[in-house]
Amino acid sequence: METKLTTAEQGKAGQLVIEAADRLAAEGREDGRVLVLNLHPWLMGQAFRATYLQEVLAALTHRSDIWISTGDEVTAHWASQQNARSVSSAVE
Repeated sequence: METKLTTAEQGKAGQLVIEAADRLAAEGREDGRVLVLNLHPWLMGQAFRATYLQEVLAALTHRSDIWISTGDEVTAHWASQQNARSVSSAVE
């Protein structure tokens, strides 16, 4: 049996994502955090869900304290930080 969320529940789910982003941004000021949004078509491929996704994405993309990136970009950034630490350790 499929569970269907009401419109209010769907709006609340979007608000929970924004609240999670707020929390992670505050916690990660020094060392970063990752918030992953799984946008699988099975979950988000319903037309009525598009409005809530647009609201969440609009709220997150307009923030200056959040880096919107792909997994590849996160990996490349992490690798560059590891390389910088290796070079720094070798100099000492």
